[in-house]
Amino acid sequence: IDNSNVPFMPPVPVNHPDPSSYIPSAGTHPLREELDDLIYPSSVRAPPSSPVAPAPTSSTVCEFIDTPEALEDMAHHLSSVDEIAVDLEHHSFRSFQGFTCTIQVSTRRRDFVVDALALRSEIRAALGPCMADAAKLKVFHGADMDVQWLQRDF
Repeated sequence: IDNSNVPFMPPVPVNHPDPSSYIPSAGTHPLREELDDLIYPSSVRAPPSSPVAPAPTSSTVCEFIDTPEALEDMAHHLSSVDEIAVDLEHHSFRSFQGFTCTIQVSTRRRDFVVDALALRSEIRAALGPCMADAAKLKVFHGADMDVQWLQRDF
């Protein structure tokens, strides 16, 4: 975790067509090209015909993800669903910029709590494709900072 006071240099975007040609620059949004060309599918833009009640907590599984194998299983599950809910927990006490500690992700059938400290180096490769998929509906809780933390930390 780099808490130094230097300009943020973004990593190569997950869906970049030629990662070897990507040159990051401070002050430029790392996803500028993708955002300029982004077209949301109608399924994401359309409101639901009626609200869908969540399943009772007694019938959903909550899993603590702290191994690469469990993270891969989670990523496989997320690739099979059309919508996810996401929330991040971030620590900034006695830290200059802070860092993401846990990532909570829920689907209609399963709930996950990801140990972002233990799996920091694996999270981008495992969850990046899901997060970058414009056809997948993502509902964030308190996302004013969560999206920035995802971009910075992973």
